[in-house]
Amino acid sequence: MARATAFILRSLPLVAVLCAHAFAQDGTVRTALESEEIFMGESTNYQVSFENLAAKDLPDLKYLETDFKVQFLNTGREESLSLFGGASSKVTRLNHIYRLTPRHAGTLKIPGPVVNVGGRNYKGADLALVVAAPEKQDLVFAEVVASAPRVYPTQEFEVTVRVLMRPLPNLPNRDPLTLLAQTQQPMPVIQINWVDPVPDGLDATADLSNWLNNYASRNRSGFSLNNLRGSFGQLFLANLLIGKEPHATADGSKVDYHAYELKRTFRADKTGSYSFGPASVKGTFVDGIQQGQYTARKLIVNSNEAVVEVRDVPAARPPGYSGGIGAFTVNASAAPLALRVGDPLTLSLTFERQKGAGSLERLGAPDLSLNEKLAADFDIVDKNPTGESSGDTKKFSYSLRPKRAGVSIPEITASLFDPIAEKFTDVKTPSLPLKVSEASSLNATEIVGSLAPRAGQDLRSADQGVFQNITALSEMQNQRVQPLYAILLAGGAWLWAVLSCMLIARRRSFAGDIAWQRRDAARHVRGALLGLIADLRNRPAAGLTAADATQELKAAAVSAELSKRTIDLLETLEALEYAPQSASDLAAHIRTAAALVPELHRAMEKSA
Repeated sequence: MARATAFILRSLPLVAVLCAHAFAQDGTVRTALESEEIFMGESTNYQVSFENLAAKDLPDLKYLETDFKVQFLNTGREESLSLFGGASSKVTRLNHIYRLTPRHAGTLKIPGPVVNVGGRNYKGADLALVVAAPEKQDLVFAEVVASAPRVYPTQEFEVTVRVLMRPLPNLPNRDPLTLLAQTQQPMPVIQINWVDPVPDGLDATADLSNWLNNYASRNRSGFSLNNLRGSFGQLFLANLLIGKEPHATADGSKVDYHAYELKRTFRADKTGSYSFGPASVKGTFVDGIQQGQYTARKLIVNSNEAVVEVRDVPAARPPGYSGGIGAFTVNASAAPLALRVGDPLTLSLTFERQKGAGSLERLGAPDLSLNEKLAADFDIVDKNPTGESSGDTKKFSYSLRPKRAGVSIPEITASLFDPIAEKFTDVKTPSLPLKVSEASSLNATEIVGSLAPRAGQDLRSADQGVFQNITALSEMQNQRVQPLYAILLAGGAWLWAVLSCMLIARRRSFAGDIAWQRRDAARHVRGALLGLIADLRNRPAAGLTAADATQELKAAAVSAELSKRTIDLLETLEALEYAPQSASDLAAHIRTAAALVPELHRAMEKSA
């Protein structure tokens, strides 16, 4: 009997390994709880592990939402390999981690999830969690407050955890947490669900490190946040004390409690409902004094739950809505202020974001064509410019051309959405006075490069000799060579050589200037189009403007559609000389010009 017992005992390890090897080859669902007993307001992690199961989807835990708030945290993969008697056994685990926050106290059952793989069901073990109800007390209070119950996308809002702590019996002005630090008691822990990670669909205006640095304690007293630790593994402590404020005690009397606040600012990216809390405060607190000694009490205090709803802007939006949410100031400026009809000018609209307003990213350029007065007096070359953001401002620059003399920039209206009044509002810029004069026509003598008429008398041939028409003695000049003139001529030649070298060097420097190259290319293409129109209409090309080209095309009976395309291209090329676009845009305009020239040539030749 003793030998049999000894054999069985010696065989148990082998049997255990063989059984483990056999079971490891089959799929299994395992469940585990981080804690089996917690207080109401606390959370615990729940792990569902798939062992050797080819299940791609997460387990469905919706059935737990009656008793728990369920939050998925992450999935981890691990593998293990064991060898026995030359045979190997491999176990692959997918560990799905969830955070369970009880909705009520009591012993809560957690049925194991059922997973179907290959037509076969695998079920995890059932577990139970004991949730203790919070006790009634007036030592510590906690609440979560949101700055607004409703916000709109990209609008910022603030969430605050507030803790009130009853003062020490004999030292009402001393921070009770400093006494805990002095007696080397653990600091209380605040547990909140929006520290790290930030809830999906929200962005924190400051990252975790910068946010926490604003609260870092310097005297080793304060609250621990979610048991976070610093770079050296030490528990992070936050100094949240802001002062004192009155609060009712259990007997109804008013006492100045120590007040602590933790704030964080978020910006919503997606619409939906976001829950903050309940937060919990757990720790040891001083609740009295007996025989000169402080007495301590362990507590867990739960806050309320603050909900922030992120709504979308109403679908019925005015035509001039620019995408701005909240308060913005808008300023307008123009340059140049003195110009001629047809000359380009730049109109700039600058939006400045005020506190609490939405992001500049959603802000678009107002459609100026909706402004009847502006559209009647100006040609809007660039109707949808790209904004330039800098800090809290965003600037849109439009290219305009006055159609007639004496016009000015009228008031410009931008439509914004007011999230407080929940309606659309208009902001207006003041009108901008301009000095617009008529475009003057150039005659042949005013064109650069033309020959000016001579002031002297013409020389005419006659039988009497070349001087027979010369009657004024002042026109008879000494024909002898003057040395001073020769010296000046030689010096001028050297000066011209120096200037030529400087010009060549400048041209070479411009060869590396991409913006200058685009302006130069646009100028040449525009000059070629104007030269074609002038040549076919027997007009000098110098001084020909887009307005002149319009009249020439009309006189040549060119179709309205072809004429419009030609003038639009000329105006676009001229605008590029002032505000060059990308290389791809310029290349597209050159291709358009190359396709337009033969068509324009044929149309004007028919008229000729």
